Amino acid sequence: MPRSNHAASGLPRRIYLLHQSRRSDCQPCHEDWLTYDLPLELLDKLWGGKYRGQEQKWFRMRFLGSDAQVNIETDHPEFVEWKWIDQSEMVDAIVPFKRDVYIAVLDQIGTAKP
Repeated sequence: MPRSNHAASGLPRRIYLLHQSRRSDCQPCHEDWLTYDLPLELLDKLWGGKYRGQEQKWFRMRFLGSDAQVNIETDHPEFVEWKWIDQSEMVDAIVPFKRDVYIAVLDQIGTAKP
């Protein structure tokens, strides 16, 4: 069972769908493709059982719009809520099976501010 791959070409569309704005600054923040596998109990429940996890390329974004432009109520919602958090809170805020990816990203970017 392969991992799904969300290529960087989908990034501008996703930003537009979530923010209804193309106002952002984008920079790569990790040189490698990062992967995670789903826990066994989720394999048949997500993505129709077609993928075992994801392979991702990570970017550091600075959103230049306003909070009012953030719209998570899309045709196929991925999120139920959103909020800004400090990067020191990110690892604890993510589901356990994705934590190693977040740790790798944060280690790469250190404490640099966008």
